[in-house]
Amino acid sequence: MTKTHTLLRGAEIYSPEPIGERDVLICGEKVLTMEEDLGRFSSLEDVETIDLKGTRLVPGFIDNHVHVLGGGGSGGPFTRGPEIFLSDLAICGITTVVGILGMDGLSRNLSSLLAKVRALTAEGLTAYMWSGAYQYPQPTLCGGAQWDLLYIPEVIGTGEIAVADERGTHPTAHEVARFTGETAYGARLAAKGGAVCIHMGNRREGFEPLLEACERWGVQIERFLPTHLNRTPELLKRSIDFALQGGYMDFTTAFTVEGGISTSISASESAVRSREAGVPLDRIVFSTDGNGVHSFFDDETMDGPRTLIWPVSSLWEEARRLATYFNWPLEEAIAPITMNPARALGIKKGSIAPGRDADLVALDADLRVDSVFAKGRSLVRGGEPVARGWFEKEM
Repeated sequence: MTKTHTLLRGAEIYSPEPIGERDVLICGEKVLTMEEDLGRFSSLEDVETIDLKGTRLVPGFIDNHVHVLGGGGSGGPFTRGPEIFLSDLAICGITTVVGILGMDGLSRNLSSLLAKVRALTAEGLTAYMWSGAYQYPQPTLCGGAQWDLLYIPEVIGTGEIAVADERGTHPTAHEVARFTGETAYGARLAAKGGAVCIHMGNRREGFEPLLEACERWGVQIERFLPTHLNRTPELLKRSIDFALQGGYMDFTTAFTVEGGISTSISASESAVRSREAGVPLDRIVFSTDGNGVHSFFDDETMDGPRTLIWPVSSLWEEARRLATYFNWPLEEAIAPITMNPARALGIKKGSIAPGRDADLVALDADLRVDSVFAKGRSLVRGGEPVARGWFEKEM
C-alpha cells in the first residue's frame, strides 16, 4: 500500500525561527500540521513514520543561480560542462533551484533551459529559470521578458545580465531601467516577484547604471539581485553601500581562492563584514554559480585550459560556516539560503509551516545534511540519495 502521509518525529524545528521539538505531518506535497506530539497518527496504515530525534529540521535550501544545463565554454567548446543531476542538488539540501544561461546565450538557449527545469521539477525538485543571458538585448522565449513572465510559469525574473564586465554588452542606465521596467510589468500581470539578476563585474562603473536607473527613472532598488559581489574587496565595499540603500547583495559561495577566484572573499566572511557594516540580515543572499565551469590558462603560454566545475555543495558549506566558525545562531545562518532568497525572488518558499510545501532538511549533530524532503518526497536519507534522476547511474 502506498503511503499518503509522512510523519517526522522528534526533530528540533527551525521554521526558520527556532520553535522547539515538534512532530511534522506531511500530506502529499504539503506540511499538514506541526505539534509537540502527533504519535496518534503513527499507527495508521497510510502513514510512514520517520524518527528524526536528535536532528534539526530546517527549510529546504534555495539556490537561485545554477547552470543546470552545464556552464562554461569560455575556453572553447571542449570546456562546456555537463548538465546537473537531481541527486547532485538534493544531497546538498537544495530543494528549490533557479536555472540560468549566464555567459553562453549563443550555443545554449532558453528553450533547452526550460526543458531542463521542467525535467528537474518532474523528478521532484521545485525548479525555476531566469529569462535572458549576459547580453542586452537579452534572449527571450516569447519576444520579450514581460511575455516570458506572463506566459511561462517557470520564469520568475530576468537575468543574469552582465554589468561592468567585458564579456557583457555594457547596458546604459536607461537600458537597465527599460529591461527592469519590462520585467516589473510582466511580473505584475503574472503575480510574480520579477527580480532582475545582475552579473556584476569588476569594471570601474560598478553599480552606477543600477543606481542611476533608480534615481532617474524610479526603478525600485530591491528589484535588483546583483550577484558575484564577493569577487573582490573593492566590489564587496561597493555592494555594502548598495545594500545600505536598500538593495540586495548575493554572494557566490563557489568563489574561493581554490575555486580560481584569487581576489575573492568567502561568502560567509562577506556576510559577516556586511552585517558589521550595518547591512540588515534580510538583504543578504547566497547562491552557488553551481555547475559553472572555470577555465584556467597558463599566464605565459596560454596553454590549457584546465577546468573546474563549481560545486553546489558550497551553498550549505558557507551557510554552515556562519554557524560553526562565526558562531551565528542557526536561524540566522540559514537565512541567506532560505527566507532571504525566497523574499528576493517572490516565491512562497523558505519556511516550515502548515500549508507550505514540505521542503525540509534534517541536519545531524554536526550540522551535516542527513535527510532531505522535497515537496514531501524523501530524496536523501542518512546522507545518501534514495531517489535519482531518470538518467543517473549509481557510481
